[in-house]
Amino acid sequence: MPLSTKLNQPSKIAIIGNGVIGNLLAFRCHQLSYNYVVVTRDNQKIELDVSDIDNRQYRFHLPVGSLNSVAESDIIIIPIKAYQVADFIEQAHSYIKPWQTIVLLHNGMGTIERVRQQLPHNNLLAATTTYGAFKPQVDQLAIKGCGETQLGWIQCNVADHKVEIQNMLSALLPPSHWHTDILFPLWIKLAINAAINPLSALYKVKNGELAQAKYQIQIAAICDEITLIMQHLGFELESDRLINAVKQVIQQTRDNYSSMNRDLQAKRKTEINFINGYIVEQAARFNLPCPVNLALCREIRQREVST
Repeated sequence: MPLSTKLNQPSKIAIIGNGVIGNLLAFRCHQLSYNYVVVTRDNQKIELDVSDIDNRQYRFHLPVGSLNSVAESDIIIIPIKAYQVADFIEQAHSYIKPWQTIVLLHNGMGTIERVRQQLPHNNLLAATTTYGAFKPQVDQLAIKGCGETQLGWIQCNVADHKVEIQNMLSALLPPSHWHTDILFPLWIKLAINAAINPLSALYKVKNGELAQAKYQIQIAAICDEITLIMQHLGFELESDRLINAVKQVIQQTRDNYSSMNRDLQAKRKTEINFINGYIVEQAARFNLPCPVNLALCREIRQREVST
């Protein structure tokens, strides 16, 4: 049933996957008393133990559902790995209705173009967050840092319910900031990920270790290459802004391991193709040099194969 026909009934949110950000969103939905469901592959019951930033402990049952739950939702949030997004949309395509709002929330870039092709009639949002959390066990969530969330519409056909949707999403991971052009903050976040993720993974260190002087030349070179691409895309900025953004996140997440660090450690596929790989692809569009990001791609891919 379309959101527009539901009058005062609360909108239902479907959260795809049982990952870190998915669990963080579920916890916030639980706190806010939102009507929500967590869509998993096996549809097994999950009792989640949560430790928040103040070390307060919570335990609650996640409302778990299958792909059928997607069809019953108004807002579908997809906080899974970037390389999983297209496959999920393909699997769930018959359950997704044209009036539903899709929210992409993951590291890296490159999925927006594919999803717009797969779901040309849906409302589409992109978001990125600097919240920090990890999962010690499959049924545990440890929240280590409260960050900020950036959101923006890619395509919107629900002017009547735009404010309602924005208000619901804004409350999930506050403070939330809405942008008329979400691509700029997505590129800023991409630069942060492009520096922290591969370096922390290759050198097997926590994020905070990257503040050491020996890493600064690489960080600056990564940001220089991204700055040149962004300037060709029409964004006005200097490399120093990206470098400072990277340094700020390194400090804020100094006790954390990056997702790419954890993926390599656990012998899982990384999102390198959607982070530094996407940067290399965009550089090729403009015939720009991109040797540092290209080298990082090759090194991470080689580690993936060797593990």
